[in-house]
Amino acid sequence: MMSRKPIFNRKLGQFDRYVFGDIVSSNKMITNYIRSGDLDSALRVFENMTVKTTVTWNSILAGYLRQAGKLREARQLFDRIPEPDTVSFNTMLACYFHNSDIESARCFFDRMPVRDAASGNTMILGLSQNGKMAEAHELFKVMPEKNSVSWSAMISGYVEAGCLDLAVELFQQAPVKSVIAWTAMIIGFMKSEKIELAEELFKEMPQGNLVTWNAMVAGYVENGEAETGLKLFRRMVTTGIRPNHSRMVKQRLD
Repeated sequence: MMSRKPIFNRKLGQFDRYVFGDIVSSNKMITNYIRSGDLDSALRVFENMTVKTTVTWNSILAGYLRQAGKLREARQLFDRIPEPDTVSFNTMLACYFHNSDIESARCFFDRMPVRDAASGNTMILGLSQNGKMAEAHELFKVMPEKNSVSWSAMISGYVEAGCLDLAVELFQQAPVKSVIAWTAMIIGFMKSEKIELAEELFKEMPQGNLVTWNAMVAGYVENGEAETGLKLFRRMVTTGIRPNHSRMVKQRLD
């Protein structure tokens, strides 16, 4: 049986630089392939690696997460991870939601040996994106630690579900409001034809981004105020924010 070259050289008391460098280089290649959507190339690098770290396994698992319909492969890979960490568990949990397997996600979450804030946030995001706001809210209430992601997920979920009053209530309670939360509320007000409230919120925002500006412009367009939307669009450009030429907005403004 072929023995693997040890990563740690006890005699020298330091990492074998050659093997360590190979791992780092291969991990970077895998990450780049995953980011470009080339999972097959990432898998080829992965399978040819003599030594794999948990980061390596997690990178491939994240690749399966990015592609719907790869749940079986994701679970098979997860079960092979020698020492899964919280990132491994959270990524696998997200895979279930990405493939709309809510029941398996619940069971997996309940059996997780260790959970962190990201675990709870993944559950809340998954439940809210699948229209399970009542269940998401129950989990949100008992979360020992809530951060801006937790609040933003709940607020966005309520907006998406058309429960604007509940979204407003949570938005007012949120100790820290992220750009995502502010943008979600603007979208909610615009969808409910409450343009003045959206405008007030937009003015109060400490910092916006392209998505926020697009939400306002699109909101004006959807509410039959294309001229106002065009003016805001031009103002956005003068502030230095580069438009991404949103197809819907561009078509409506032309």
